[in-house]
Amino acid sequence: MYAHVHNDVRIFELYQDIACASQSTLRISVAEFFGYLQARWEELAQYKSLTNLPSKAASLVTKRLVQQHTYQFLMVLNFEFESL
Repeated sequence: MYAHVHNDVRIFELYQDIACASQSTLRISVAEFFGYLQARWEELAQYKSLTNLPSKAASLVTKRLVQQHTYQFLMVLNFEFESL
C-alpha cells in the first residue's frame, strides 16, 4: 500500500536537488556539474519510464526532456558562461 510513497519522496528530492543546484553553490567544474545533474535526470527517468507510451509520443517527450535538461543546465552555470 505504501510502496509508491517512497518513490514519490525520492522523486520530490530529485526535483528539489535539480532546482536548487547551481555550479557556483556546489563549487565544482562544468563537467562535474553536468554529471551531477545527469545522475539525477537518469534516476528520474527510472521512476518515470516512457516505455508504456507509443513510440511517437515517447520520442516527442524525450526531445522535450532533452531541451528542458539543456535549459536547466545552462541557467545555473557560473556567470562566465552567461553568454551561452
